[in-house]
Amino acid sequence: MTNVAVTGAAGNLGTVLVRALAGSAAVDSVRAFSRRPLRVCHDRVESVLYSSISELTADHLNGIDCLIHGAYVVEEPRDKQQAWKVNVEAVESVVELAVEAGVGHIVVLSSINAYGDAYRAGQCLDESVAIQRTPGKFYFDHKAEMEIRLAERSQRDPNIRQRLCILRPTYVVGPDIENSGIRMFRQRVIVYPRAGSAAYQFLHQDDFASAMLGIIEHRCSGVFNIGPKGYLTVRQIAELGGNKCISIPLRAAERLAEFLYRLKLSRYSSEWVTIGEATVTSRRLEEHIRWYPRWSCVESAAVMLSNG
Repeated sequence: MTNVAVTGAAGNLGTVLVRALAGSAAVDSVRAFSRRPLRVCHDRVESVLYSSISELTADHLNGIDCLIHGAYVVEEPRDKQQAWKVNVEAVESVVELAVEAGVGHIVVLSSINAYGDAYRAGQCLDESVAIQRTPGKFYFDHKAEMEIRLAERSQRDPNIRQRLCILRPTYVVGPDIENSGIRMFRQRVIVYPRAGSAAYQFLHQDDFASAMLGIIEHRCSGVFNIGPKGYLTVRQIAELGGNKCISIPLRAAERLAEFLYRLKLSRYSSEWVTIGEATVTSRRLEEHIRWYPRWSCVESAAVMLSNG
C-alpha cells in the first residue's frame, strides 16, 4: 500500500488527483495540502490547510511514500514576482523537503507549455525536444525555468534523480476543471489569433488520473508527456461547440488583451495570448506503463464544451 501527499489539492488537477487516489485500492492514504477547503471528502483523505506553500516542512511529509506537487499559480496574477516564487522557487524547496523527509517518489506536475510558444500543431514533440524559456509569457516561462532548475539539481544529486518524475500534461478538461481558457472556448463568438492553425490537445481528466496512478504504481522517474493523439484547431473547437470564430493577427490580439487587462475587463493579458500550444506524443509513457487514453481529443473537447 502507498501513502500519497498532494500539494495544491483543492485546485482543478488537485481535485482530480485526490478523488482518483482516494478511490484506488493501491493507495492507503492521501494527505492533501491546500490553501482552500477540499472539494473531495473521503475517509482516507487527510486535509491539511496552509496559507502558503512556503509553510510546508519536512515533518509534514513524514510517512509519505509519494509526493505529487501541483501547487501553482496558473490564472494570471497581477503580481508576477509572487507567481515566480510559487511556480519556480517553491518547487525546488518542496523537492528538497521531500528528499529530506525520505519520500521515495516525487512527482512534479509541469506542462507542455514548458516547450515554449514557438512550436505549432502537427510537429508532435517528444521528450527529446529541448524545453525553452519564453520571456513575456509568464506561465510558459515559469514552467521552463522550473524544469531547468530541477534538471540541474538532478544531475548533481542522484537522490533527486532516482526519485523525481516530471509530467507534462496537455490541456486537461472534464467535470472538475474550470478556468478562464475553458470559458473562452465556450463563448458564442471566439476571437483568436490565427484560429485556423492555432491548436490544442485536450486530455480528459479520467485519462490524466489513470496515467498518474500508473506512474505512481511503477514509480516512474524522468520526464513524460501526457496527452491524446491528434489535436483541434481553435476554429474546429468553435465549430464543435456551434459557435462563431473570428481570426485576427497575433499582434492585434496581444494589444487587445493588454488593453482589456489594464482596464480590468479581462483576467488575462497579452502574456496568455499565443498561437495555441505545442502538440506532443505520449509514446514514452505508453511504452513505460502501457497507458493509453480512453477519450479522444475530440471527445474530451466535447465534454469541456458541454459542461458550461
